[in-house]
Amino acid sequence: MENTFILYAHCIPVKGAKRSTICDLQSGSYYFIPNDMYNLLKEYRLLNISNLLERYGEENREAIEGYIDLMVKNKSVFRINNPNLLKYFPELNIEFDQPSIIDNAIIDFDGDLDTFKLTIDQLEVLGCRAVLVRVLSDVLFLGIVEILNLLNHKIITHIDIILSKKIDVTNVELKRLFHSHLRLSPICIFESDQEEVIKVSLDDNYKKVIGIIRRFSKVFDPKGHCPDITMDSFVLNLPHYLESKSYNNCLNKKVFISSSGEVKNCPSMSNIFGNIHHKFLGEIIPSSKFKRLWYVKKDDIHVCKDCEFRYICSDCRVHAVLNGDIYSKPESCKYDPYSARWLV
Repeated sequence: MENTFILYAHCIPVKGAKRSTICDLQSGSYYFIPNDMYNLLKEYRLLNISNLLERYGEENREAIEGYIDLMVKNKSVFRINNPNLLKYFPELNIEFDQPSIIDNAIIDFDGDLDTFKLTIDQLEVLGCRAVLVRVLSDVLFLGIVEILNLLNHKIITHIDIILSKKIDVTNVELKRLFHSHLRLSPICIFESDQEEVIKVSLDDNYKKVIGIIRRFSKVFDPKGHCPDITMDSFVLNLPHYLESKSYNNCLNKKVFISSSGEVKNCPSMSNIFGNIHHKFLGEIIPSSKFKRLWYVKKDDIHVCKDCEFRYICSDCRVHAVLNGDIYSKPESCKYDPYSARWLV
């Protein structure tokens, strides 16, 4: 058994139309493999070179040993000396669940602190852990402080802020926010005089970055803020993979609440499902119409279901809904899995 290996549970083979990947959800990396290698990995948990040669013939020795060497090099497999030990190395449980009714929210703020407080209080009841606050009006720096103070002592663990217009505040003042609100990151500011990215750390050595300030010169588009799908936007971790297997990794347990209290799946969509001033958010969310897009997973989407990146990329259903086909490929993705090329 000296030449017997098994794949680590956190190393996931994903088959595409032209090639496959092995996604290492622990190290946050991936590499390409031929589809023949994927088929071999799905058929055999125990990769014994002698047994594989007996099955596929001596003429395939170079390919088989090459596959094993590639996985050893990428630390995707480990050697096992006794096949009876296989039962102690179960495959990954792909069940995905979260204790919250809503996990993340996008909130628009125009200076109305009463509506913002009502929004936060209702999200708190639903277990929301992450919020993106989009400030759509001219506000003073004090207004940003008031927003953050309202988020104090809430179960929310992650706060992003977008300032749609240039604000009269220095980077030094913004840095202080990260030190007093450790759940905050990043702050994005549009219509700035110059574009820059500033890292905020606990000390002058930048050993631990606690926040990012991003300044953009362009005008903020509240209905077109979704980024393009690129290799730089891939997310390789266990929660994202598990969610992508069973749910839509963008819209699942997400809600958008406008500055007037209107409830949508996301800012770019037109369907309004209610208003938190008239009905508690917890009564709006269970609607099957609101939750419909939560279940449009990557294995259901045209083209995406044939892509080797499908569980590590993001998704966008906006244009699919507008075009009348909720299962169409995201318009923001230019990758063709049938040729394994990024199209211009």
